[in-house]
Amino acid sequence: MGLLSSRKVKALVAMLVLTLFTLVGVSAWGLLQAVAALGTAGSLFTFVGAIAPWVVAALLLTLLSGVWVLWLVVAIVSQVSMPSLNSQRISNAAALVEFAVPQARQYGVSEWFAPPEPTLEEKREELTERYVDGDLSDSEFERELQRLYEDEEGFENREFRDDLDALLDDTERDRRREVDRETT
Repeated sequence: MGLLSSRKVKALVAMLVLTLFTLVGVSAWGLLQAVAALGTAGSLFTFVGAIAPWVVAALLLTLLSGVWVLWLVVAIVSQVSMPSLNSQRISNAAALVEFAVPQARQYGVSEWFAPPEPTLEEKREELTERYVDGDLSDSEFERELQRLYEDEEGFENREFRDDLDALLDDTERDRRREVDRETT
């Protein structure tokens, strides 16, 4: 998605350009008024009186242009995709800094940016996907699932058996669907 694809950004750019053109016009006209006021034999007050409205208008248009620029920057920044602070790349970069600067190790910055550990449910889903894709045999899947549950606290064999039976039923159904899709 391009930056100018947003209606808001397009409108802000248009308003900024319009305001800047108006500012240039007002400034040029004010400059002409100032030159004309200098050509007349008058006091300082007549000169200031002649250019004051143009100076005020130019200042207000400058302020308005600043508002448009700020609003445009905020709109563009809100569209830009920022990487998550909990990413492996940032964590690896912080680990390099910790390696190069021994004093940085005491703060454990690389751990701050490390992505969170996957939950039991996420690990189980990933294992199930591998099994459905055919990367694991039935016995390998069962062994990996057993190890996954044993790593968790409060593991009960009955809980594992119930989950294993349900997962095997679900994955077998998924495998059949995959085979049906490939054959049709």
